[in-house]
Parts: sequence; C-alpha cells; structure tokens
Amino acid sequence: MKFQVGQIIFIVLKKKQQVLPARVIEEIQKKTLQGEETSYSVEVPVREELQVVSLSQLDCDLFTTLSDVRSFLLNNATSVIDKLLSKAERASKKRFPPVVFDEAVQTSIDSKVQVTLENGSVANVNLPEGM
Repeated sequence: MKFQVGQIIFIVLKKKQQVLPARVIEEIQKKTLQGEETSYSVEVPVREELQVVSLSQLDCDLFTTLSDVRSFLLNNATSVIDKLLSKAERASKKRFPPVVFDEAVQTSIDSKVQVTLENGSVANVNLPEGM
C-alpha cells in the first residue's frame, strides 16, 4: 500500500483490536540487490504525546478511511458471531435430542382483556386470534 507524506491513515492493532489514527511523516525508498523497498514512519498518539514508529514494526491492518475501518471491524465481528452461533448449534444438536411437538395440542388463551382508560373507566377488549 502506498501513502503520501502528511496523509492520515488508520491503524487497527491486531492484538488489542484498537483503532489509532496515524500521520505518515516519512517515506523511505531503498534499493538493494534484492530489489526496491518502500517503508514509512508514522506518528501515532500515545497517551498525551505523539510517538514516531516504523509502520513495518506494527502488527496491524492499515486503512485510509474510517468507513473502511468500520467495514473491516463489522466483518470481523460478524465472523466471530457466526462462529459462536455455529458452535452453539452444533452443541445443541449433539447434546439435546430433537423433540416432536403435536400440532393438534394447543393451549387456549383467554382472548378477553380488561383495559383501564385514562378517565378511569374499564373496557373489555376482545383480541383477535393469535395475539
């Protein structure tokens, strides 16, 4: 990923799942026998000051917009939730035998309800079936 000096980027630290803003302050281009390499130094807020760090030293995911960070975090959260639900479903199927309910047996619910109105009078209300 290429950045411009002065550009604000967003870092999602993998271990802490923390989002930090960073400003690119240096671009270093290096030519070696193995080829060309570009590295960056950034300023990140640490407590009340800015700390200069080499971007390659950070175990993080990099983004140029907050909307990209949001999408990334939502996808990660959805993935974790889906895994938890799948695990619960597998445990449910393994631990609890299926139960067959007789559809002919239904409980009777009183469909009449008394409601007290604002003026203090009581009204009897018939609820439609299924409520």
